[in-house]
Amino acid sequence: PQNLISLHSFFFLLSSSFFDFFYICFLLSSIRFPFVPASCASIQLCLRFMKRSVKWSVVRSWFPLFRSR
Repeated sequence: PQNLISLHSFFFLLSSSFFDFFYICFLLSSIRFPFVPASCASIQLCLRFMKRSVKWSVVRSWFPLFRSR
């Protein structure tokens, strides 16, 4: 049960930080680039960066679990 709770809290943290990051990126893109194409490009860049960071955080969090087994 404890493992499940930590897993759930981890995913909650992941999702909340994910949306926070997206919101910050969106704000930055809307402030810096009022015109649409550049903001779309910056949002795409943010999404790419987020995908990479999320992937690495998942790998980093799961690796100790696999190693302990």
